Amino acid sequence: MKIRIKRNFKVNPVLLVLILITYLLSASGCAVKRAIPVSPLDNPERHFKNGMKLFDDWKTNEAMKKFIRAKELAPEFSPAYTGIGLVLGEKKDFESAFENMEKAKKLAKKKEQKLLSHVGMIRLYTAQKGENWLSHAEDEFDEADTIDDKSSALYYYMGVAYREAGEFEEAFVNFGKVIELDKGFVEKADKAWTEIQKIEMTEPETKVGKEISNIKNN
Repeated sequence: MKIRIKRNFKVNPVLLVLILITYLLSASGCAVKRAIPVSPLDNPERHFKNGMKLFDDWKTNEAMKKFIRAKELAPEFSPAYTGIGLVLGEKKDFESAFENMEKAKKLAKKKEQKLLSHVGMIRLYTAQKGENWLSHAEDEFDEADTIDDKSSALYYYMGVAYREAGEFEEAFVNFGKVIELDKGFVEKADKAWTEIQKIEMTEPETKVGKEISNIKNN
C-alpha cells in the first residue's frame, strides 16, 4: 500500500503572526532596557557630573543614586560604571568595585572615558592596597599616559598613590607636574606638595630634599 504525501500545503497566516509576535517579545525581553528621560536635564552626562561632585563632597549615597540613574538612561555609558566603582570602593566592596571599573574600561569609547576608567583603577588600587597594588597602579598609569600625557587627574592620583606608598620622591614629581600643567587639581596638588616638603625637610640629603632646595634657589 502506497502512502501519498501532500506536498502542497498552506501556512496558517494567523499562526505565522502569533509565532512572529512571540519571537519579538522574547527578543525584547533579552534586550537591555533604557529608562526614558523625564526632561532634557535627565541625561547620563549630567547625572555623572553631579554624581562626581557629590562623591568629592563625601556624599556617597547621593552620588550612587546619580551614577545608577546615568546607567539606567544609558546602560553602555562607561563613566556611570566608573562612578559606581568609586562609590563601592569607598564602601570597601572592592570585588564589586573592580568589576564595575573593568566594565567601564571595556565600554569606554572616547579618549576621556578611557582615561577616566584608568584613573578610577588607580584610585581603587590605592584605596584597597592589596598585593602589588602600587605596581598595578603604575601599569594603569602607563596605559593612560599613552592616551593623554597631560592629564592633571592622572598625575594627581598617581601622586596620591606614591604618597600612600611612602614613595615621596615620586609623589613630589607627580604633584609638581600637576602644578606645572595648571589644568586642574592644582590646589590639591599644591597642598600635597607642601606637605611632602615638610616631611622631607627633616632629611635634606634625600633626592627630593635636594630638588626642593634647587627649586627654592631658582
